[in-house]
Amino acid sequence: MDNVAIFGGTFNPFHNGHLEIINTLVSSDAFDKILIIPTNIPPHKNAPMLASGEDRLTMCSLALKNFKNVEVCDIELRRNGPSYTIDTVRELKKLYNADVHVVCGGDMITTLYSWKNYNELIKYAKFVAFRRVGTDNSDFDLAVEKIRLDGGFVTVIDADITDVSSTVIRNGDSSKLPVAVSEYIKEKGLYSV
Repeated sequence: MDNVAIFGGTFNPFHNGHLEIINTLVSSDAFDKILIIPTNIPPHKNAPMLASGEDRLTMCSLALKNFKNVEVCDIELRRNGPSYTIDTVRELKKLYNADVHVVCGGDMITTLYSWKNYNELIKYAKFVAFRRVGTDNSDFDLAVEKIRLDGGFVTVIDADITDVSSTVIRNGDSSKLPVAVSEYIKEKGLYSV
């Protein structure tokens, strides 16, 4: 059975921190396919200055065009309403005969228990959680322990991922963007304040 990793987010915009996570996933050779999935409406956070789904898909595609086995997927953008991971996992399990691995940053794994249909989600999907190096990870470690006690499967990756603020980028700092994404943002006039 294949292993498919799904990495979702607003990608508003796609930045070097996202790229570092994908590089880590690719270099692990653990996944047959990695799907990058921009959310339609994020259910867990406000998304000020949210670029259109088409723009966010394009930014992801530009940044990832040279990656083998990495695809940008519009599965959540085609749905109306909030993007819930459980709905995406259900749909992908119908499309692929694969184990689905949900990729989470250290901040998201600590809120997993509050996600829609948490108990079903941890049965249908496995999780890949990125623990930030050099920060206090006590909440992260407690969350991983809880998921495992609840019967979920979590692989923890200790990675030195660049801390990037999308808000700072949207306010004009393009220093932590892939060049193609930075050029696209300028060309389209995205996030102009």
